[in-house]
Amino acid sequence: MTTAGAFYESLRARGEGLRPTRLLVLSAGSLESVVVDGYTGRRRRTIPSSRLHDVGYQVDARRTVRSGYLRLGTFSHHLADLVRGALRSRGFDDELISGASVTSDPVTGGTLSMACPPADGAVACVMEALVALGWSAVLVRDRSGRTVLRVRYGRGDVFCPVRWIPRDGEWKARYCGKLLGHDDGEHQDLRSLHLLWDGDDDGLDWQPAPRPDGPITLSPSAGRAERSLAVLQDAIRDTDRVLRPDDLYFILQVRTTALRRHSQAHLRTCGPLEQVEPEGVTTVTDGSGRRWGRRSDGLWVQAPTHSPDGFVPAPIPWHALAFEAGPLTEVPAQLPDGSR
Repeated sequence: MTTAGAFYESLRARGEGLRPTRLLVLSAGSLESVVVDGYTGRRRRTIPSSRLHDVGYQVDARRTVRSGYLRLGTFSHHLADLVRGALRSRGFDDELISGASVTSDPVTGGTLSMACPPADGAVACVMEALVALGWSAVLVRDRSGRTVLRVRYGRGDVFCPVRWIPRDGEWKARYCGKLLGHDDGEHQDLRSLHLLWDGDDDGLDWQPAPRPDGPITLSPSAGRAERSLAVLQDAIRDTDRVLRPDDLYFILQVRTTALRRHSQAHLRTCGPLEQVEPEGVTTVTDGSGRRWGRRSDGLWVQAPTHSPDGFVPAPIPWHALAFEAGPLTEVPAQLPDGSR
């Protein structure tokens, strides 16, 4: 069955040295489907759905498909080729793509691994290339310390990115596709309906991170960023559950995001997976109450007043800031007390 987000390759042979024609399905229908070029995301058009084939041999008709477009069995090689081409066009080394594991299901998607830090410009380049095709790519934590992007068709900032390997003998990765907001024990693969059980290898995405010892308190001399965000200790601790150490930091980020949106509804808050920079935001407060400002070159830098030893971290792009320090809450131009 044709599905949105799937790639199809033309069965018509092209000349030597020419890459095959590939289409990306944007909208699938029983009679017609909307497609674009599978390399650039351009040339939007409508074609008969009968020209899109999921298998090369039709059992009922007892014939081999010889015309039209055949669905790619795996997206890994295609997506890897796409992002490598994007990297080369921007002057980056295409060998920065160190691995790709993407299922044939565009909703499930998979992962891309990169041999560079999360704040590297090559990561932003890969994200932009996939977004142009309607796919999403968000940084996720990996126990190996590698830079890993969770990729899938559609938005990536609203779905749980957790993946795990069941200890059932198959050793096949499962991906949670549920909306964010469920508890740690409710991860479920929406295609196989497999639940994450205790004992499964659930450390694929999350690595241990520094955890606060208690609620964050404000000093009497709290600055403008702190006074603009009154509730800094939202869900820093969850006393009702014993959380797995590898999962704790990300869970705190997600729950703090939800509580901040509730308690500070008048301010815009972006969670750790919202790695596309919002328009009009120039100053934010991160999950620990530190203030960050946007420079003219698009990078974000921490205010030096929030470092006890005067050390200021290197400027980083938005996607890395959200991933490492989210949630990020905008600082209003004027505070309720009239100060700026």
